[in-house]
Amino acid sequence: MKTTSDGDGGDGGESKIQNLESQIEEVVRRRIIENWEGQDEPEHLLRDCC
Repeated sequence: MKTTSDGDGGDGGESKIQNLESQIEEVVRRRIIENWEGQDEPEHLLRDCC
């Protein structure tokens, strides 16, 4: 792991941001994109018509 001293302008902060972005992307992909059918509840099919 690369460490930087305070205020030297190293890319430690950018690395953390990129890691966080990767984690968010993974959660979105797994929970929303790949599993959308399990979460889909079409309201128009759940209402009683009569």
